Amino acid sequence: MDDLTKNRPDVRTPEKFAQKFADVKWWVGFHKKPVWLIPGKADYFLSIIAPKPDELPADTKAWLIGPNPENPEEPTWLQSVRSSISEV
Repeated sequence: MDDLTKNRPDVRTPEKFAQKFADVKWWVGFHKKPVWLIPGKADYFLSIIAPKPDELPADTKAWLIGPNPENPEEPTWLQSVRSSISEV
């Protein structure tokens, strides 16, 4: 991460993604059901409701992540939704 994004609450960072992905792993392991990992403008969110493409920030993708029958310790990527808006 560069100095421009370090310690800025208004941007998504690899650290924020890693923290939210840990939440995804807990959710999938505990509930044994898939959950959406959705990017916001400055953070990531979990939802059981599929996002609509026009609800996502420009040039992003939301992922449905669920139980992995081959390795219960690691969830698997099931489906994605891409933003319908693209920055020009």
